[in-house]
Order: sequence, then structure tokens, then C-alpha cells
Amino acid sequence: MRRKKKVQLSKDEIFLFDYLFRHRVASGKTIYRDIFSKYKTSESARIRLSRLRKSGFIRGKYFNNENRDMCYGLTSSTVKEYIEFSRSAYIWKGTNSPNHDIALIDIWKALKNRKIINFMLTEHEYNVRDSSKCSEARLLLGELNPDGYLEISMGSKKFVATLEYERSAKTKARYLDMIDRYYRNKEVKAVFYISEKEHIENQVKRAELEYRTRHQEPKFFYALKEDINCNDKLVFKSVGNKEYKIEMMINDTHTDTNVTDVVHLNSMQSIENIRKTIVTKFFDKNPSSPCAGSTTINHKQI
Repeated sequence: MRRKKKVQLSKDEIFLFDYLFRHRVASGKTIYRDIFSKYKTSESARIRLSRLRKSGFIRGKYFNNENRDMCYGLTSSTVKEYIEFSRSAYIWKGTNSPNHDIALIDIWKALKNRKIINFMLTEHEYNVRDSSKCSEARLLLGELNPDGYLEISMGSKKFVATLEYERSAKTKARYLDMIDRYYRNKEVKAVFYISEKEHIENQVKRAELEYRTRHQEPKFFYALKEDINCNDKLVFKSVGNKEYKIEMMINDTHTDTNVTDVVHLNSMQSIENIRKTIVTKFFDKNPSSPCAGSTTINHKQI
């Protein structure tokens, strides 16, 4: 699309371009919440988006999403002019799954500022940008192509984790193939698997149990989309005879939104024994899993 006229862009609008590039697409509602919140009304934000669209910076389209809110993406000319990337032969294609990608924005927002997470990269970021973090992500992921790449800290150790969001059910064969690729990858230590519906989650759990050996430490930690929010703890649970539970909790007693993270794992060990285990043996003896073998880990106490 050719630009019709010169438009003075604000810092928020430049940030919007990067936001749309990272997420591929966003609804007017999410843009107002995350980027244009300084506007008094969503209508004011919509007018600004309309001007950007008419000037050729962004595209607007009504996808088949539930609330009929207009969704926005970048034009190719905006990507070339305002977005930093260096992947060879890259062509901006936007999104083929707008509802999936818009839901992911809410998930990213809920994960933001959790102390356990050092940094996060969207699928689009790590695939097309050549920063040191993105290059490292591609190297460590290998043949995997998750919805997100994360670096997490537990105790004094850092681990590679991924985010997967499943909006619609797939075949058992497809799930088994995905699970096989994750368990063969030795760099990824945890998969935070979020499902839109419980029956989808159960399908993936059954496939993982079929694939995993009895004594193999779990890599997958599950949660439902409806339980993911910004203002409460996030709970991810493994499946199997021994349940592992990872909780990411927000401590809102301070104005700077200080974050505490607690990992609870069910076993018969005492708290004193597990503290000794963490300090002396835990991470060295269990390099393949960020939470193998422990009962309770409180990062404030380590």
C-alpha cells in the first residue's frame, strides 16, 4: 500500500509497529490496553488506528473472531522502513491464525514480570531477528518451533523453556510427534503447555503418558487458558504418578509489583531435607529437569 500523505508518528506508534511485528496481529481492544492506554477512550485510539491504516502504515480487517473487533497488522512497507530484522529472504506475511495469535497476546501479558522468567521471545521474533538471543534460541530449539521461547531461573540455575498454546485439538499422531521432538531435545528443560479447553489438554496428557517411560522426568507442565491471568498466581502441573506443580506468584504488597515464585512438588520429604538437597545436590544431580526431585522451592529462601 502506498502512503497517501506524510504523518507525524509518536513514540507510541513506533512501539505499536514493533508490537504488531512481534505478535503478527492484534485487536483494537488489545492495542488500546497495551499501547494506547493514555487515550481517554477506546474510540480515540480507534480513530488514531484508522488514520494509520488510511496512511498505509497498518492494515485492518475483520477476522472471524468472536467479538468482531477489528484486527490490525503491519503493511510490508512499514516492516521494511521501521522494523529491525536481518533474516535473508524474509517476506512479511502477517498471520494465518488471528484468533490463536491474539489469544497469545493475553498469555504473554500474564507471563510478564514473573520473577522466574528472565526473558521471553515470541515465535516471530526468534525466527526472523538476528540478535544474539534470537540466534541462540534457534540454535537451542533445533527442529522445534514453539509459540514462545523463555529463559527461566530456578535457584542459581538458568534453564531453557518453551511456551505452547493449543487452541484446537489435533490428532494423536501429531501430538506424539511433538512430544517425541521435545524429549529428544536436550536443551529444552520445560514446556509450559496452555490449552483452550480441558478436552484438548487431556488429549496431550494421554499422548505424553503413552510416550514417556515410567521413570522419566516430565517436561510438560499444563494449564488451561481460562486460568491464565495477570493478577494471580499461575499454576502449571505435570501429569503422571508423581505430580509436579510450578506456581508463579505475584507479591502485590509493594508498589513496584515485586514478584515471588514458589515451586511446589508433592512428595514425602521434609522441608529441612529438601532445603539441604537444593543447596548441595539438587541441580547437579538433576540437570535434565528444572524441578526434578524436590518438594518445595521458595526462591526467596535460596
